[in-house]
Amino acid sequence: MLAILGTLAAASITTWLITPGCKRLAVRIGLVDTPGIRKQHSKQIPYLGGVAVMLGILAGIAVMALLSANGYLPAAAELNAQQVAMLGGCAAMFCLGLRDDVRPLQAGRKLIAQTLVAAAMWAAGIYIDTIPITETVTLELGLWSIPVTILWIVGATNAVNMIDGLDGLAAGVGAI
Repeated sequence: MLAILGTLAAASITTWLITPGCKRLAVRIGLVDTPGIRKQHSKQIPYLGGVAVMLGILAGIAVMALLSANGYLPAAAELNAQQVAMLGGCAAMFCLGLRDDVRPLQAGRKLIAQTLVAAAMWAAGIYIDTIPITETVTLELGLWSIPVTILWIVGATNAVNMIDGLDGLAAGVGAI
């Protein structure tokens, strides 16, 4: 249990520590979201919070791998093919978001790219195939697993992107 808490702490603390540096870097190089008619904020909001979140995730994975290699976590904690696919999908979404921060993408193109990443994750075995209705009843999705999984991944990705209108909110949620 202590090893798992250490892994979570490494991810959260790394995100918390790196976020201010990412903020300063974004301001220094001009990667900021400026106020506008369709914006909620009244001052510039720095981008690059996703960098802190991604580095936090990687720190947690590194600690998990280190603890597993030294026998503090069971072998089940070692990365398997599905976890590698999940990390690959997360990395692709991260790169897409970073690219959009640096040089904005058209919404339609961004949505298509996110959908392709989510479809690749489904093909790699990251999918929702059942939905529990009650303790004894589950809904088997069958082929509906494809659109449900893709919609969930793209929806969750954009939900985090949408809460990024306040300084540090997405990074804070990611740290939690």
